[in-house]
Amino acid sequence: METAINLIDTFLYFCIWGFSYLLITTFLVELQEEFKKHLEISSTVICIEQIYFPQPVQLTKELSQPQPVTQYRKYRSKTRTTELRHLCDVKGIDWYYTSINPETVRKRHMTVEEMERAIQLNNSST
Repeated sequence: METAINLIDTFLYFCIWGFSYLLITTFLVELQEEFKKHLEISSTVICIEQIYFPQPVQLTKELSQPQPVTQYRKYRSKTRTTELRHLCDVKGIDWYYTSINPETVRKRHMTVEEMERAIQLNNSST
């Protein structure tokens, strides 16, 4: 009796294991076939016409007035504002916190135009 139960257990074990193996194998084979179909469909190359963008045009800034030549070359700066601030310092003109901005009611520095006018007035008065 005991041998019959062991035989039945072994038979059921192999049937369940074999059936599971068969299901898993068929599932993987079908998945592999679907993936191959997907690759065949998506491997189609779409040709897109190349788009050419125009090259940017360099704009040249023409100055209406030539910049004044400073006598101190080592203090020349890359920006007009710092150069004018240096000129104001040399001539004794206060350029920082000189007026109040009416919109924000805060002190502000002189603008480039105001510094140029102050330097021209200082040059004409001396």
